[in-house]
Amino acid sequence: MLPTVLKEAVSVYKKHGFGMLLLEVFRNRRWPVSLFAYARQEILLAHSDKLLPKRLLDNGYEVKAAGESDINAIIELMREDRWVSEDQYQQQPNKLRGFVKSRNSLYIVYDKQLVVGMLYLYRREREIRLSDFSGENGLFLTGEDDIAFFGYGYVALKYRMKGIFPLLVDHVVRSNPSIKMYVSDVSPLNMISLNSVRRIGFSVVGNVMLFRVFAILSFWRVCINNRIFYRFGKNIHLAADSLISHSE
Repeated sequence: MLPTVLKEAVSVYKKHGFGMLLLEVFRNRRWPVSLFAYARQEILLAHSDKLLPKRLLDNGYEVKAAGESDINAIIELMREDRWVSEDQYQQQPNKLRGFVKSRNSLYIVYDKQLVVGMLYLYRREREIRLSDFSGENGLFLTGEDDIAFFGYGYVALKYRMKGIFPLLVDHVVRSNPSIKMYVSDVSPLNMISLNSVRRIGFSVVGNVMLFRVFAILSFWRVCINNRIFYRFGKNIHLAADSLISHSE
């Protein structure tokens, strides 16, 4: 019988092709990333009026911008997603406290005393760590005051398919009338999230690929609506205005 790792590789290859197989290998560190690393992120755009759902479920949940008093409940939801490891648990409250006090916002959904969904919203700049996700390389998306960036979002397993995500997005858009354009980024391997943001109104306008050799040389390929350009360097900065102009 095929080893489990090989079975998973064959499954990913059949479903997504060779490029996604490479991404899966590097994401799970099944290759010495100090020799070569590859990462990819899809870039999506949506006008604010396209994100307002035509119908919302009347489920009685409370949606709000998070404050310091919500931090412990938020961390419990993060732990369900295994986004916060046990060794990071002590650091997370301070990080969240700093985030909710910044110009950015974290929107959450309560079912009674339980936080069951959340969505990060970034203003002016969104930093995305690529490569082997150890912080070696960064993609920085920047925008003006009328552009915002969706970040990490999560809905508790038991509350999925109950209209939580559209409820969050609707609240975000109505709470920020000055925002005219939203930008999102999703790994092409995360088909659930990719399909979710497409359903609510986002459209893929391109992607960013990173190739890193010997943990020293970093090479970027950016494709926006079939317009391709290349950059060398540890980090790359993309202005959201240029993404919008190239996509129109």
